[in-house]
Amino acid sequence: MRLQPEQLPDRLASTGDPIYLVSGDEPFQLLEAADAIRAAARERGNTAREVFNAGKDFDWSALTAGAATGSLFGDGRLLEVRLDSPRPGEAGARALREWAANPPPDAVLLLTLPKLDRSVQQSKWFRELEAAAVWVPVWPVTGGDLRRWLAARLTARGLEPEEDALTLLAERTEGNLPAAAQEVDRLALIQPPGPLNARDTASVVTDSARFDLFDLGEAALAGEPDRAVRVLEGLREEGTEAPLVLWVLAREARIAAAVAAAARAGEDPGAAADRLGVWKNRRPVVIAAARRLGVRGWRRVLSRLAGVDDSLKGGALRTAWDELLQLALIMAGRTLFPRRPRTGRE
Repeated sequence: MRLQPEQLPDRLASTGDPIYLVSGDEPFQLLEAADAIRAAARERGNTAREVFNAGKDFDWSALTAGAATGSLFGDGRLLEVRLDSPRPGEAGARALREWAANPPPDAVLLLTLPKLDRSVQQSKWFRELEAAAVWVPVWPVTGGDLRRWLAARLTARGLEPEEDALTLLAERTEGNLPAAAQEVDRLALIQPPGPLNARDTASVVTDSARFDLFDLGEAALAGEPDRAVRVLEGLREEGTEAPLVLWVLAREARIAAAVAAAARAGEDPGAAADRLGVWKNRRPVVIAAARRLGVRGWRRVLSRLAGVDDSLKGGALRTAWDELLQLALIMAGRTLFPRRPRTGRE
């Protein structure tokens, strides 16, 4: 069973499952989900805990032995396996399949893994494990997802955030989820239950925003020009190298251009995005971006990105940053210099 992180608390409150998988590269949500599972397991009597760090040389027979050996004091057990790779290897896959086929009645298995790509999700060991488990994939929380995430946490603490308050809080904490959670907790401590406006929010929160390169590509493709500018400026202030910014914009532009070209040739855009390896949750954004500029528009963007590359190689760093800003806006759908309508005298 696959659950979103926000669905996990209700599941844990209603029933206990023998196996939990938490995967992803967003550390705060991964830690929070794992902590919730540990707490629920303890409440159900699984007080004996064993932790296995399953690196490259891990001996999977240790897990098999753990399955066969009960607790010395008769307590239920929580066996936690931390994988540093999404692929457990042949021995690991076999051990996990065996556990999924016959989980010990007195034990809960918690697996934490990095992000799982499509090939892992389609592997036999993972399909069999997922069928017997609760799987919670976690993703970076950005853009509109961050606003919803903040709104849900504030509401759970008795606050009713206004839109301006959510906007301010998201801008101050984007890219730094632990700081966002901390600010929510601070607001809940300081502000009384009820409506929460931007002025009250501003008096409490600090500017903790941090960005990574992929936030920029996501904002540009999602058609969010204001956010794209904010992310780009944040990256520049944090000392991100311009060639890396160029790389991420070119990467996203090539994908959008390819989907646009495939759609013009008669291929279904969703099928084209799938063929190009676009993750399912990103496909609507990529398809909308492909339609927004069309084949010719994306080709012009790619041509100008090639010009930025030439500028960087020639040492024109300031010009390159200015051009990257313009291109991020164009990719997001903002026309910088709209054409004036022609008159009869022109």
